[in-house]
Amino acid sequence: TNNPPLDEIVYSGFIPKFLWLIESNSPRLQHEALWCLTNIAASKYCSEVISCNGFSKAINILQTGSTELQLQALWTIGNIIGESQAECSAAWKTILPEFLMKVLLDENIQKAFLKISVWTLSNMIKT
Repeated sequence: TNNPPLDEIVYSGFIPKFLWLIESNSPRLQHEALWCLTNIAASKYCSEVISCNGFSKAINILQTGSTELQLQALWTIGNIIGESQAECSAAWKTILPEFLMKVLLDENIQKAFLKISVWTLSNMIKT
């Protein structure tokens, strides 16, 4: 949609609920919640995702999630570090650089995973 209801979503308190859902035992719910956070992080409300620990929770998915969840978490992380210089700097002190290097060195990695990994890395080095 051209005008997603981001104001309503944020002001209604959904961000903490999405973050709670990414810690659930349901990969489907985790994926959908990450997708919502990805969209919010690409908006003027990125700071709201950050203030609720969305960045660190997305980073945690890289360690524990399935490939599908890791891919969605990378989208979220890429949007956050693309919008926040502070989180971009913090990203270098997490597992993210090592994770991205493993992806780039994996000759059998899916193209979609490689593409979002390179995009995330480009966000890390652009600012």
